[in-house]
Amino acid sequence: MGKKDSSSKKKLADTDKQQQRKEKGLVRKEQSKNKVNEAYFIRISRALRHSSTNCIAVLPRLLRQAQAQAHGWRDRWSDLDRQLKGLGLMLRDVRADGNCLFRAVADQIDGSEAQHARYRQATVAFMRDHEDDFAPFVEATASARASASAKFEDYCRQMEKDGAWGGNLELAALSRRFRTHIVVHQYAAPRLEVRCEEPSAAAIHLSYHDQEHYCSVRADGDLSYTPADVQVQWRQRVFSLCSCVFLLQFTPALSACLSYHALLSDV
Repeated sequence: MGKKDSSSKKKLADTDKQQQRKEKGLVRKEQSKNKVNEAYFIRISRALRHSSTNCIAVLPRLLRQAQAQAHGWRDRWSDLDRQLKGLGLMLRDVRADGNCLFRAVADQIDGSEAQHARYRQATVAFMRDHEDDFAPFVEATASARASASAKFEDYCRQMEKDGAWGGNLELAALSRRFRTHIVVHQYAAPRLEVRCEEPSAAAIHLSYHDQEHYCSVRADGDLSYTPADVQVQWRQRVFSLCSCVFLLQFTPALSACLSYHALLSDV
């Protein structure tokens, strides 16, 4: 009887431990979920506070972005990393704080994402110096009655702020300002190339995740904190139906060549 009692007590103790571990796991999962939800709330509140557009109009977009953050790019991180391994490349993450585009560029050029503020300020300064090139493509964030110049200045003031998301205009400005081509990799999608005005210029490589986050792309195994040195031999067959080049002629002074290639070996 003593042995049976001891065995029963051991089984009960093991069951209790398993239950405790399960409960702890659920608690950690719930705590993690609460932290994510809190981050979304802060991000949406900040965006609404800085936006002069109708809150009802922008809220659905912000909610979709939050949902993408929750269930999108991080879930497919390893998929894109495997895709890049086939090209001898790897992902290097940067902080997802709204500065990710400039952090990724800083890592590529300087070897340190900590220099992101310098690249943001240089980009905005370049856009201001070439207002005629960029102003026609800026979304109206100022009053509808404001002049185009006032709207553009409002856009620049917002983009100067830490945490403001950079996009296509900033990619074009970065390419021209730092005289570099920019290659943007995406999961299971054609790559995007922003070409500067010097054909022989070097290229930097970024990744773009579900319209939500930019990262730096480095040579596989490059764990250094020096400027990235990415050399890629594209293994591709070009067909007229699966490869096309769009030249966006913003003004005679500004053009960005966006090359979309359906790469059979990349995606």
